Amino acid sequence: MAHEVILPKLGTNIEYGTILEWKKKEGEHVKKGEPLLVVETSKAVFDVESEYDGFLRKVFRKEGENVCFTEPVAILTEDKEEGIAGLLKERAEPAPKPKRHHEKKREELIGVHTEGAAKGVQRHARYAATPAAKRLSGELKINIEKVAYAFGAQVVDEKLILEYRGRKKLGIYGAGLGAKQARELLRHRDDLVVVGLFDDNPQIKDSEMIGLKVIGGWNEFMDMASGNEIDSVAVSLHSEYRRKLIDKIAKEAPFIELLPLVDPRAIVSDGVVISTGAFIEAGSVIGPDTFIGDGVIVDVGAVVSHDCHIGAHSHLSPGCVLSGIVRLEENVLVGVGASINSQVTVGRNVVITPGSAVVCDIPDDVVVSGNPARIIGKSYRGA
Repeated sequence: MAHEVILPKLGTNIEYGTILEWKKKEGEHVKKGEPLLVVETSKAVFDVESEYDGFLRKVFRKEGENVCFTEPVAILTEDKEEGIAGLLKERAEPAPKPKRHHEKKREELIGVHTEGAAKGVQRHARYAATPAAKRLSGELKINIEKVAYAFGAQVVDEKLILEYRGRKKLGIYGAGLGAKQARELLRHRDDLVVVGLFDDNPQIKDSEMIGLKVIGGWNEFMDMASGNEIDSVAVSLHSEYRRKLIDKIAKEAPFIELLPLVDPRAIVSDGVVISTGAFIEAGSVIGPDTFIGDGVIVDVGAVVSHDCHIGAHSHLSPGCVLSGIVRLEENVLVGVGASINSQVTVGRNVVITPGSAVVCDIPDDVVVSGNPARIIGKSYRGA
């Protein structure tokens, strides 16, 4: 019987890897559990083990090539003489690859504006302002257009001008899909008004996404921060760049408050400490006397038991479970559905792959996988 070799996916934000080495040559026998090839991602170097006993009949990707984690890289057969012509024909004439859900959603966010920008068209929301609002905005030096964007208002009056001045003015950094989650959390905060979005992609500057204007990138962010046009920021990014951006804001714009965002539909127990820039999403559960460090993401449905320490910039993916007295040192990625046993300490920059079960302490800078989890490679998270 023939089997395709497909690379195991290490996390929600890792789409492809680079083949560093094939441990076996075409025609050689391989045992189940034996290393077949070595793959490098942006966060780790790890061995891919064979899931079957058999022979390596055909290698599709050579050393040094990039490969998506959903793409077959080789064929194994139980019998050395088994025919594989049908599989090779499918590989030679692949069907058009359908776009994945997240790719379609990204296009929904940026596609319309990108097309308009290419034609030299800028899309701005239509709004009107009462004479009193115009007069008051001039006295207070408040931009009426920003008030209209902040409230999604078609008519700006004196009341909105005063409410805009009295609220804390916040920018969301990151105009991708994460901005939707940030906006959803901010919907429950009456003390904040969202001024707009910031993103380092110049192609979407001045566009409108999720009802907010993309003001620009880092330079525009610093200009508005220095001019007191914003006094707080929420970082909506979920990638490794989130950590670097939070550190950069804290260093270069210390006068701007990095807000933690907590969805009221999360369950947060007594004694929980939530630090700067953290992101606690709906449906998550955080037990008593738990510490949440700077920039931590506790994703939808994640469960953290009592007396845990979640170090800065760690990410708890949807559905993962941490038992009591677990310690994540710093910048740890816990994959979807993974679990960590009680009283376990996980070192810095560790990647725990989806579905893994961690039952003992883990050192720094490694990737672990399986049940029970074991080290399968080096982590480049935090590099």
